[in-house]
Amino acid sequence: FALVLSILVCCMVGFLAAGFLEPVVRFMQRLQKIGALNQELLNILLKIVGICFTAEIAGLICEDSGNGALGKALQFLASAVILYLSLPLLSKLLDIVEGMLDNL
Repeated sequence: FALVLSILVCCMVGFLAAGFLEPVVRFMQRLQKIGALNQELLNILLKIVGICFTAEIAGLICEDSGNGALGKALQFLASAVILYLSLPLLSKLLDIVEGMLDNL
């Protein structure tokens, strides 16, 4: 019963936290307009944030249920997925740095 209650409370907190993320999404849209960024790059950022939050909550639930090793494994997997998803962002950043160095 405690595990189900913990999951329910985490879901409720997640929905409450989503309301606080609306200004972040607006900021990212503004950043996209100012920086002429591709919408795909901003979608990747949102996916990364979602994976981070989900992995953190899942890891905490696993630790609360007495399976800390599974929680750590989930967080490690999430880190690997985040690194994989961030490759286009890092590539774009590298292109910008290379362009700045070429102008010197």
